[in-house]
Amino acid sequence: PGNAVVAIYDMEDADAEDATILWSYHIWVTDVADQPFGVNSKGNSYTVMDRNLGAVSATPGDAGAIGLLYQWGRKDPFVTTSEIGKNTEAEMYDQSGVVSLKIESGSEERGTVAYSVRNPATYIKYSRSKSNVSAPPYYYSYDWLYWGDNALWGNPEGYDYPSVASIQKSVYDPCPEGYMVAPRDTWLNSSSSTSGIEASVFLSTSNWDAENLGYSLNYNGQELWYPLGGLRNRKTGKLQDAEKSGYYWQSTAFASNGADASYMNVGKDKVDTAGKNSRANAFSVRCVKVD
Repeated sequence: PGNAVVAIYDMEDADAEDATILWSYHIWVTDVADQPFGVNSKGNSYTVMDRNLGAVSATPGDAGAIGLLYQWGRKDPFVTTSEIGKNTEAEMYDQSGVVSLKIESGSEERGTVAYSVRNPATYIKYSRSKSNVSAPPYYYSYDWLYWGDNALWGNPEGYDYPSVASIQKSVYDPCPEGYMVAPRDTWLNSSSSTSGIEASVFLSTSNWDAENLGYSLNYNGQELWYPLGGLRNRKTGKLQDAEKSGYYWQSTAFASNGADASYMNVGKDKVDTAGKNSRANAFSVRCVKVD
């Protein structure tokens, strides 16, 4: 089991000075299982993967269960911590050996989808510190993109909880074929609550594991592990919060005219399915089956 990112170049010699990446693919080798959730308060139901995207384990206490981290809307992964509860960089390798993560400031030149495709292993810090949400063209504070785009993960109006059948997986969705990034209502239960653990499938069927730092969710007899993996920071690209939070991106913007994207936050004795955060941060991703 493991992960690799391979790229297609525009010339035979990938090491040539003017060689350009045309597209890249994330190769993820692992065993997975699926867990169907019941119909939630929005009328949707989802079948959720048993592990984080990029994880090579679903076992509590195994750092391999943390998986990889993604900036919102990007298709390519970044490594997370190699130790539970510590912000320790996992090692990356190329054909020559160990390499360090390349981190660049966002800008009009670098804060584009085209640039991110040509540079899949480069972390792009935020491109702007202010937003324009009053009239197009929109742009968002602390987004890696210079000009905003709510449709990158195929769910541009997900803040209105559309029918799952209407969501179209995009080419920038990082999940494997047949799966997509979890929509906003994935972990909602059938209650009328709107946020917090009371609104989630974690309400009565989960246990906080203080030793292994995560939530064990028992749903219809199947155990699902949600570890804390922290994040990569929008301003620095560095790891943080591995000791206190698990951040799970959802496939939608938080609101129609807001800078933030929607995510689920898990931590000590808490689950919030309706969080919002900056798109230049890199969070964990959980995949659901495409309807």
